[in-house]
Amino acid sequence: MHSCRPGLWATAREAREHLGVSERTLARWRNSGLFRAGQHWRRKFPSPNSPVLYHLEHCQVAMSKATARQADLLEIGLAQTSAGKSFSRPRPVADPSRGEAPGHRRCLRVC
Repeated sequence: MHSCRPGLWATAREAREHLGVSERTLARWRNSGLFRAGQHWRRKFPSPNSPVLYHLEHCQVAMSKATARQADLLEIGLAQTSAGKSFSRPRPVADPSRGEAPGHRRCLRVC
């Protein structure tokens, strides 16, 4: 493992090792907006084909915030489920126009 000093710009390979994710995940997070250009990542040279560099400290903070947000959503979901509210999908019912009898449940699988 390379020794990366936080606060510096690192190559994708160094960032991958430091952050513990794949280079593909780093690219996915750039494309989704989790990592913002100029703050979390930049190009080594002003060219669209230039290698990407990552600011390790900023990326780590963004990952921590995203994880905390997801944990909050999980807590809300668990609280609402335990309060009697369920987020399950409604069950399919019989459709007389398709010749299905009452009480018949339609298969959701792709057969």
